[in-house]
Amino acid sequence: VKMAAADKAKKPTITLPAWRASLESSTLDISVINTLVLQHLRTEGFKEAADRFVEELGASIDPTEASIVDPTLEARSQIRDIVQAGDVTKAIEETNLVAPETLDNHREVFFRLNTQRLIEFIRQGNISGALDFARAELADLAEENQQFLDWLEEAMALLAFPERESCPVGHLLSPAQRQITASALNSALLDAAEPKTVPRVSPLHELLRVFQWSQNLLGTRSTFPTMGLEGTLEAPAPTAPAAPAGSS
Repeated sequence: VKMAAADKAKKPTITLPAWRASLESSTLDISVINTLVLQHLRTEGFKEAADRFVEELGASIDPTEASIVDPTLEARSQIRDIVQAGDVTKAIEETNLVAPETLDNHREVFFRLNTQRLIEFIRQGNISGALDFARAELADLAEENQQFLDWLEEAMALLAFPERESCPVGHLLSPAQRQITASALNSALLDAAEPKTVPRVSPLHELLRVFQWSQNLLGTRSTFPTMGLEGTLEAPAPTAPAAPAGSS
């Protein structure tokens, strides 16, 4: 324990003002940032936002990236909107029209969509419909896959609470849950798309993963202000003074 405390005390500490000054002195190429944002919008299927972004900021985006035409973007954008509106049955139908084998090849996404259908039954107060649907469409698949079973049990837990939106699994009824489902389906559609004109995973997401990994690694070597995904800096916790030699 003493050695661990000593090692922690040896780590250099970077103060919040020093860290902020270092960040402010850094230069970022705005065209690189805008290109990352555009790639993210296209990858995630936000066509209208991507088109508007190019229209307003085209001069500060890499010309090659700005000129890319993705033949799947229109359909992916429409399907995303359908899922986020809660009409999962229609989203499945549209997916089968534009990419017939996608859900056969992505069973996890198919189960996630059907779990979202179950959640929509519960949201509407159609409890008997929810139970019938879970029994007919989900139960057998859930027995074969632990992840599927966990999703099903979490969704069914909504039925145990009278105030569902504020219950421990109430997040399933939030718009964010529909967005998670829409993103999973969008990723499957990208995986099935030919030719592959946009990355399957947003480069911005990858960059955030690298950022989190780098921050964690740096934390093993020094004490410094950490940054959350919302962009705010948190000052490092004060380091306790090292215990005098020979103390217990």
